[in-house]
Amino acid sequence: MMNIYTRRIVLSLLCVFLINIAFSQDTEAPVIISAARDTSYECGVTTNLSDKLTTWFNNAGGAVFSDNSGSFTIVTNITLAQAITIFNNSLDVLCGNKQKVDVTFSAIDAAGNTSATTTASFFTTDITPPSINSVPSVQYDCKVGIRDTLIAWIKKKAGYVAADNCSNTLIWTTFTYAISSQGVDIASGGGNIALGPYPMIPDGICQWTLRINFFVKDECSNQTITPGTTTFLLQIMWRLYLFKCQRM
Repeated sequence: MMNIYTRRIVLSLLCVFLINIAFSQDTEAPVIISAARDTSYECGVTTNLSDKLTTWFNNAGGAVFSDNSGSFTIVTNITLAQAITIFNNSLDVLCGNKQKVDVTFSAIDAAGNTSATTTASFFTTDITPPSINSVPSVQYDCKVGIRDTLIAWIKKKAGYVAADNCSNTLIWTTFTYAISSQGVDIASGGGNIALGPYPMIPDGICQWTLRINFFVKDECSNQTITPGTTTFLLQIMWRLYLFKCQRM
């Protein structure tokens, strides 16, 4: 049996051992050195988006953590598979064919200490307006029904066709015009492409020119301003068309 002195020594050693354990326990959480960063790619022209999302996700969105223990594990609020699904399904809720997923990252060390969180988005953007084909100017002789021909030509947008990398639907809205004779503007205006009001044929002038702008935008409201326009509206096309009324 241990005597009283031996017991005291054992108890002292035990206390020292317990104190060392208490002081050596890791209670310090990992810290964020750099926050996760939003990352975006252009819609409709970027390939392998799932691979890019996977790389971004596995690298914690660019976040950098540090811990006094030297080791930790990255934790996310959703799995990679969930992130890809959310990203793909977001086509239904964003304008055009844009996609987006938000992911929250944190770090946890072996002692269970958890860092603060940092959230970032992986998404596609649409900053490119529709592209438009070129069409020739047209010339007509002065005859009965010429205004009907002009209106039909405007409703067909003068033959223009637009395309967009990120939108399935393009919206043609309005037009503006100016009519000139011998280099002098004599009328101007605008209207809805489908409903008008449409230009009136100049009275008593046999030769005149109509210059017209057509406006179109994609699902994300991107529009083009073609150099040489004089309007403050965001328009996407400028062409010169000739409606010459010539005496027979």
